[in-house]
Amino acid sequence: MNILGVIPARGGSKRIPGKNLRRLEGKTLVAWAIDGARESRQLTRLVVSTEDVRIAAEVYALGVEVVDRPLDLAGDDTPMVAVFQHVASQITADFYVCL
Repeated sequence: MNILGVIPARGGSKRIPGKNLRRLEGKTLVAWAIDGARESRQLTRLVVSTEDVRIAAEVYALGVEVVDRPLDLAGDDTPMVAVFQHVASQITADFYVCL
């Protein structure tokens, strides 16, 4: 069974600009999410969906795959289902888990 963990990490947060790259106890928020996902024994693959090149660089540095999200799926009002449909169009899995 193929279980894909998907971390949606948009770069355009308005309430906390650059939130996914902010540090908490020495690690970025996206790194915390990645580390938590790596602790799962159920996920067979992990990706981060982002439109932001800085987030993508951080994710690549952590050894995780990036799904380049189109800008039209990175807005404040973009439904998460649309983000997952985009990921599913790129990567086939039996199950998709939002982290």
